[in-house]
Amino acid sequence: MPHSYLTQRDKNLSKLAGYSSSDRRYEERNHDSPASEGFMTQLSEQISSLNGRMDEFTSRIEELNSKLSCNKNSPTQQSMAI
Repeated sequence: MPHSYLTQRDKNLSKLAGYSSSDRRYEERNHDSPASEGFMTQLSEQISSLNGRMDEFTSRIEELNSKLSCNKNSPTQQSMAI
C-alpha cells in the first residue's frame, strides 16, 4: 500500500499550531509576531509542496518497479533462459 506524504500535512500543521498555542515558552519568546506567523505559513507551504513532490516520486518509483516486475515475468525472457 503506497504511503502518502500529503496525509502528513495535517499532522505537521497540528504540530506547528501546537507550538504557537500550547508552548508557553515559545509564546513568551516570540509573542506571535507577524514575522513568526509569516515564517510558519511559509514553512507550512514548503512542507506541503515537498510532501506533494514525495508522493509524485513514490508513484513513479512504484510504476517503475511494476514495469520491472512485469519484464522479469515475461515469456520471452523465460524462453531466453532455457
